[in-house]
Amino acid sequence: MNPSRLVAKVIDELEWDPGVEDNSVEVTVVDGVVVLTGHAPSYLQKLNATKAARRVVAIGAVRNELEIELPNRVSPNDEELGKYIANRFEWYSDLPTDKVKVIVENGRVILTGEVQWHFQREEIEDFVGRISGVRSIENALTLTRKAEVDNIEDRIKEAFKRNAISDAGQIGIEAKDGKITLTGIVHAPYERELARRAAWSASGVHCVVDELHSLNDETPLQPLPARE
Repeated sequence: MNPSRLVAKVIDELEWDPGVEDNSVEVTVVDGVVVLTGHAPSYLQKLNATKAARRVVAIGAVRNELEIELPNRVSPNDEELGKYIANRFEWYSDLPTDKVKVIVENGRVILTGEVQWHFQREEIEDFVGRISGVRSIENALTLTRKAEVDNIEDRIKEAFKRNAISDAGQIGIEAKDGKITLTGIVHAPYERELARRAAWSASGVHCVVDELHSLNDETPLQPLPARE
């Protein structure tokens, strides 16, 4: 897709999303990667901007360089913010936060510890990102190693079919020691996300390497970083 058309589509999506103050976000395309720059009043809005950009057809990768500018009324110090996050964890029993350690440095939250599943790691990051005063998050949570099941590749393929991924047979799956490598073709960015989530949901997976390409784009999707 022509870079100018891609920028226009992303801007339209940002304007459409009520969770983004689009007037403070600038969009460019660098080597096929959509880059978001400017300012956001909260970490949550920064996350929302990334999600909105990824919904646009033909986007392979999004680099979010938005800087957080907190309102003057929201300026807790690191100690206050750390205590507040810990208290919120105690009240949110759906997440396995008992093994999560929180460190706050100049509004930057560092998450360490262990969880069992990749989706739990994402949900904890999203939960912390919704707290006022958070400027950035380093998610260093690791996955507790689970026993790898037999026929893991077949199980992931079945998950592809359940998730209605178009022509799932074009996606290659290589499994080795809990590491899944995805190769081949997807028809749209949302299928890429479905494929990644299906791979992460398999028992025994601790790393997913995404080498998928887009059928509808003029250039291959930019590889997303693996999460160990």
